[in-house]
Amino acid sequence: MNTITKDMTISQVVRLYPNLMHILEGYGMGCSYCMASLEETIEGGACMHGVNLTHLLTDLNLALVPEGATD
Repeated sequence: MNTITKDMTISQVVRLYPNLMHILEGYGMGCSYCMASLEETIEGGACMHGVNLTHLLTDLNLALVPEGATD
C-alpha cells in the first residue's frame, strides 16, 4: 500500500493522487496550486496553515485505502 508521509512535497502528493486535492483544500491548504507547493512538504504546509499534521496525514492515507479493503 502507498503511504503519504510528512516529508513528501505538496506537489508530489497532488501529482500522484489528484483525487486527494479536496482533502488538502478542506484543511485550508489550497496552496497546492501555488509555486511554493513544489518544495513545501506536507509537514511544512500543515505548520504554515495551522493544521494538525497527524489528522491531515490520517485523512490523506485513509483516502488511499480502497473501500472495503482489509489488510
